[in-house]
Amino acid sequence: MNLSEIKAKFQYEKDPSLQERFGSFEKYFEYQQLQLKRQSAWTYGQNISDSIREGVKDWVTGKAIDKANAEARYNAAMQAASAMEKNYEAALSELQTKYRTYGDDTSKYSAELTAYTDLKSSKFDADLEVELARDHFNDANSFYGRISYMG
Repeated sequence: MNLSEIKAKFQYEKDPSLQERFGSFEKYFEYQQLQLKRQSAWTYGQNISDSIREGVKDWVTGKAIDKANAEARYNAAMQAASAMEKNYEAALSELQTKYRTYGDDTSKYSAELTAYTDLKSSKFDADLEVELARDHFNDANSFYGRISYMG
């Protein structure tokens, strides 16, 4: 006899209503064991449900964080591209001025030509980053909008 059985036996012998209701200790103990199994199954199901609910909540929170990060990345890329555009336009203007002054003699404005070439490449990179950041932000924003009703 295990501890739970001893405890049940004590309860059964002490309570005449249990004796009247079940008629024998075996039936009472079987009923008690079934109740424990039901309670255990309910608790297990509740734990699974809570775990799923928390997992979804964490997932939605992660999507909200991803959206905020994507927006910050997009804004930073736009600012960087705007600054790069200004630098590029200034270098182009300087190069055009030097070209009008010296013509095809690039030795007179090689520094300006190098600066323009470097800025053209950097401008391309900045514009590409804007496109990538915009795509990421649009995806995150669109996806978060579809799931935001859950949170």
